[in-house]
Amino acid sequence: MIEGILSFKEFYAAYDGDPHHAWQEYVAYGGLPAVRGKRRPEEKAALLRDLWDTVYLEGILKQNRMLHGKDVLGAVVDAVCASTGFLTTPRKIAKAVKDAGAADAGQKDVDQKDAGEMKVSHVTVGRYIDFLLDATLIRRAGRYDVKGRKEVGPPVKYYAADVGLLNARFLDVGRIDKRLSFQRPDMWRAMETILYNELCRRGFAVHVGILDYSYKDENKKSKRKRMTIDFVADKGSTKYYIQLMCAAEGEEAYRRVSWPLRQIRDSFRKIVVVQEDVVPWNDAYGILYVGIERFLIEENIMNM
Repeated sequence: MIEGILSFKEFYAAYDGDPHHAWQEYVAYGGLPAVRGKRRPEEKAALLRDLWDTVYLEGILKQNRMLHGKDVLGAVVDAVCASTGFLTTPRKIAKAVKDAGAADAGQKDVDQKDAGEMKVSHVTVGRYIDFLLDATLIRRAGRYDVKGRKEVGPPVKYYAADVGLLNARFLDVGRIDKRLSFQRPDMWRAMETILYNELCRRGFAVHVGILDYSYKDENKKSKRKRMTIDFVADKGSTKYYIQLMCAAEGEEAYRRVSWPLRQIRDSFRKIVVVQEDVVPWNDAYGILYVGIERFLIEENIMNM
């Protein structure tokens, strides 16, 4: 259903404004060519919302037999987008849809039967998510057991196919102004979505890594902690472990983000992608630190 989404590298190469502003615009409005053609921020935001409502959701409703209308399907989309960056299941998404319906009914001071209209089973939610996947509006990242070297079952993560589409549905108060202009995109969700889609574009199979770490506490008792690797990217015999880091907060932040990577005992490349435009460098453990803009533009930097 979606074609021609520009990568950040393509967007940057074609950007006709101050190149220092390209990243901020891409994070907010994404890489859909039709959106790029709009000049004003409110026009870009309005088009993204209109594409969801009059093209994408309507298209899914026409192509599939569904128990509910656009309101419920849209609520599922909203819940999926709100879950970006978190492991989830259709059951959790169904609960989020129900809770959102109850909240809307309370805000409107109407009878709670309106909230009941948003009740949908987790089985039905699973079907609707499959429709969204088939339409390439979202993508799914399953889990990968790093030590066991195998895929494992749910929960999973979902990512919008374009960060602009994510922002158009993730409507937290304070992030979207009344003119439909995206003021402050949720940077963590935006960066994770962009990075995931870029890795898929480069031909990688991308999973969320899980790693069980055993240690002894201050009382010498054995403990086990499960850690998460943001992305495990596979292509043939090549594998990369990638962590994402927003605004740096000093050495402690780097240590915290890189800690899971330091527990992986194989020799595959380990990378921390940071929000700032840092000069790429390798630490004493061989972990590469690189700014996200450079990572997206210079594909060979993964092997630096």
